Amino acid sequence: MRHIKRAVALVLMAGVLGCGPASAFDANNKVELEKFIHDYLVSHPEVLIEAQDALQAKQAEAQKSRDSKVIAENKAEIFRSSDDLVVGNPKGDVSVVEFYDYNCPYCKHAVADMKTLVANDPGVRFVLKEFPILGQDSVAASRVSIAVQMIAPDKFRQFHDALFDSQQRADGDFAMAVATKLGIDKTALTKKLADPSIDARIRATYSLADKLNITGTPAYIVGDEEIAGVVGAGALEQKVQNVRKCNSAAC
Repeated sequence: MRHIKRAVALVLMAGVLGCGPASAFDANNKVELEKFIHDYLVSHPEVLIEAQDALQAKQAEAQKSRDSKVIAENKAEIFRSSDDLVVGNPKGDVSVVEFYDYNCPYCKHAVADMKTLVANDPGVRFVLKEFPILGQDSVAASRVSIAVQMIAPDKFRQFHDALFDSQQRADGDFAMAVATKLGIDKTALTKKLADPSIDARIRATYSLADKLNITGTPAYIVGDEEIAGVVGAGALEQKVQNVRKCNSAAC
C-alpha cells in the first residue's frame, strides 16, 4: 500500500511541478506523465501486485456485506423453513445450512464433514436443502428424496447416506430402489410423487439460491456468511464457534 500511495503522490507532484493549472493537461505534459507512470511501474512492479490485492480485498468485503444483507433479509427461509430436514439438535443454538445435489461428487465428501460436526457439537442444527442443479437425474432423485422425507422421515438419514455412499448416478429409479430397500412402501411413495408441493419446494430452493447467488454445491450458510465448496469440518466448526462468540461467522 505504501508503494501505491507513493506512486499517486509522485504523479500529483509531477503535474504540479511541470506546469500551472491552465496547461496541466496539454499534449506534452500528458506524454511526460504517461512516461513517468510507465517508468515508475516498470521499476516498481510490486505496485501492481499491491493494487490487485487491494482491489480483491475491497471486492471481497463488498461481497461479504452483500451476503450478510441478503442472509438477514431471508433469515427465516434459510434457517427455519418447515420444509427442510434438520440433522443434529433441532433446538441447537447455531444452524449450519447446506445446499446439496445427490450427484455432486464434492457433496459426497461433505457428508463426512456434516457427520463429524454433528457428532462433535451437540449444539448444532444442521439444515439440509435439496438443490438439484446437475440435470434431470438430480431433480428426479431429489423429488424421491423429498417424498421420503414426507412419508418416512425416520428413514430419511439412511436414505440420504445410501444415495451418497453409492457410486451409481442418482436418478429417480435408483432413488426409488434405495427407498424400497429400506422398507418404504413403493406404492405410497409413488403416490406422494404426484404431490405438487414437492416441485414447489424445489422451486423455492432455486429462488432462495438465486437471491444468495449460490451457483454450485455444496454451499453453506453459517451465521451471516455464505461458504462455497468443501471446506472441511474444522472450518465449519470454527465458524460455528465464531457465531457463538461474536454473532458472526468471522470475529
